[in-house]
Amino acid sequence: MTSAHILPKGCSIFARRQDENDFPYEVDILHHKLNWDIALLHIKGVHDSCYGRLARDRSLNVAQMLLYIHPYSFVGSFLVGKVAFQCVDDVVLPTGTQTCQTYLSTALQSIPRYRIIGDVWNSHVFENFETNVKWTFEKSLHPLVPLIQIYGFVFGESSSGGPVFNTEGEIMGMLSMGSGGFDIAIHVSLLRQVMREKEEHLNIETLERKDTRIPGNKEGRVNRLKEHSTKPRGDRFGRDKASHSQGGSKRLKGNSTKA
Repeated sequence: MTSAHILPKGCSIFARRQDENDFPYEVDILHHKLNWDIALLHIKGVHDSCYGRLARDRSLNVAQMLLYIHPYSFVGSFLVGKVAFQCVDDVVLPTGTQTCQTYLSTALQSIPRYRIIGDVWNSHVFENFETNVKWTFEKSLHPLVPLIQIYGFVFGESSSGGPVFNTEGEIMGMLSMGSGGFDIAIHVSLLRQVMREKEEHLNIETLERKDTRIPGNKEGRVNRLKEHSTKPRGDRFGRDKASHSQGGSKRLKGNSTKA
């Protein structure tokens, strides 16, 4: 998983293990969530790697210690930062088509329960930038994306997309940007939701593939039953069985569409 804004359209992505000297593995983009700045990736040909564990307790307290693995030429180096603004466990997942371009931040009027991306990018911020700066991607982000505001990481080149850990080694978020001297990370709740959406999509695809195989099997069963239709009991049983098979197919298709 990484930041969507670092992946231009049509780009080629390759990966490697930390103990390898080149990038032998091709990477596919499985799922884009552009307005959340999240992209879910799949590394081809790698089946024996360990993956990070998303945090169970997603609340964050001010001054809580967080860790970050620095990328680029300093890859493998751990940085230590601290939470600058509280974050609750029960954040609200963003919905709808609202964007930062027209969002009016209310952070000055009332202290929020957690930081959101609309506090970083909003209509007031864009108005104060030079008119020749487009900020197209930032304007299209959803303003209610929950964030972790951190100090001490010293956000630098190629930092976007890296995991942020708590002291137990669990992933609390994903570093996305720097703003006002702070490091800004996407909250783990959104990372978990993106993975859940992809799993649901894969389950639907699996059901649909099974559904396309059912009609052929169903016709074969119906034809075999018709061969015995000269027997009174078999004829009654055959019609009932064929009807049941068709009904089962329709129910399965209906469930797959609903999911």
